[in-house]
Amino acid sequence: MLKGAGNISIIGITGTVSSGKSTVADFLKKSGGNLMVIDVDKTAKGLYEKYPEIKLKVKRVFGDNIFDKENNIIFKRLAEKVFSKEEDLMKLNRIMFPCIRKEIKNIIKSAGDYEHVIIDAAVLFGAKLDILCDYIILVDSDREKREKLLKNRGLSDKEARLIIKGQHIKINDGRVDYIIINDGDKKKLYEKACSIMNNIDNKKSKDAKE
Repeated sequence: MLKGAGNISIIGITGTVSSGKSTVADFLKKSGGNLMVIDVDKTAKGLYEKYPEIKLKVKRVFGDNIFDKENNIIFKRLAEKVFSKEEDLMKLNRIMFPCIRKEIKNIIKSAGDYEHVIIDAAVLFGAKLDILCDYIILVDSDREKREKLLKNRGLSDKEARLIIKGQHIKINDGRVDYIIINDGDKKKLYEKACSIMNNIDNKKSKDAKE
């Protein structure tokens, strides 16, 4: 499939909400390497407008009250619904995951001359995006720190706890190549991320010589 295609290394970065995974992806992008970052959350939201049939399916399942007068999804209301009830989250996942996989594959196919493509996704395993990856990085952080970061983004205590409790992400430990414990400041996180990236580059260089 796409995994290992050409000279591109596909790196999955996953973790729970506010664990620091997107910060790690951003650090790697800014480090100067020839890489592209795919933010799966943003990609998924774009699919609702790109493919109207997806929006129709969501409306059928969850009703009109998560839409505004212009027929745009009110993502806060949708999040409240799916994070409150695991059954509803599974319904949304069944609609979105196949579409997300297809879109991510298309983006990777058009990656051009990038040396690395990073897939930043909490749902990396749930959406089966892990099968596209040559390497997988898990970013982990304690609950208290994650709650604090969510509240810093303007969420209430209740909203932060709801998202953390209701996320239900899957992690396949056997497929994880690297683990970053986000237990310090951003400088420490940056150093950990760069160390892993250097390790991946060294492996790639070694494999190319063999």
